[in-house]
Amino acid sequence: MKKKILVNIIFWACLLGAVGCFLYPQYTKLKAASEKKELINTIKATMKENAANKAKEEREEAQAAAAAERPHVTLDPVEGTIEEHEEEPGLTPEQIAAARKKAIEDNLAKQRILGIIDIPSVNILEPVVEGTTKDNLKCAAGHVEGTNNIGEEGNCVICAHNGGLYGVLFKYLKNVKLGDTVTITDEFGEEYNYEVYDSFTVEPDEVWILEDLKEDDGTRLETLTLFTCENNGKIRRVIRCDRV
Repeated sequence: MKKKILVNIIFWACLLGAVGCFLYPQYTKLKAASEKKELINTIKATMKENAANKAKEEREEAQAAAAAERPHVTLDPVEGTIEEHEEEPGLTPEQIAAARKKAIEDNLAKQRILGIIDIPSVNILEPVVEGTTKDNLKCAAGHVEGTNNIGEEGNCVICAHNGGLYGVLFKYLKNVKLGDTVTITDEFGEEYNYEVYDSFTVEPDEVWILEDLKEDDGTRLETLTLFTCENNGKIRRVIRCDRV
């Protein structure tokens, strides 16, 4: 009798353990999604506050001044900044969640958040910060310094990791289709809508993707360029969008 009870205890313990192993990863994914949603809501609240404190005319004046002082784009903002960001080995789900939360809090506390990029067709919803340093790209998409600002005439370039420890980021950028809509809400709550018209790959040193696109008469087009890495960082996936 005692042996039978012991066998039953072992059976149920194993069963519960197996169920726990199956459900726990799902729980951590839901928790990460909840944390990201919280972050986005906080940023949106800040945007509303900014919109109430600054007039559109002041923003346009600041953008014009920034454009006049913008340095020539070099290779530095691209090379070595968007390599594959793989899961760090040896970390428990609790450590991963804690690291993700700390990175978001630490980085966003000291960064200028330019806005939010939203690509509904592939479930991309990420904050956009200024710059593409290693710390910046841990938990957000980065605006490439030296390219045009959001909503300006010219080429606004934004990049992000192809997924990793701190979320999916631009992991599904390769699944974007021609005609898909990309919306960027800037730090003042103003929306800029774009339509995808091209998707292609380049080598990591092909920095021409940062340059302005122009009409035949020399007029600069209002373009949004998004990119991330593919094939373990050996190539870049590039998405081109027109303002609509």
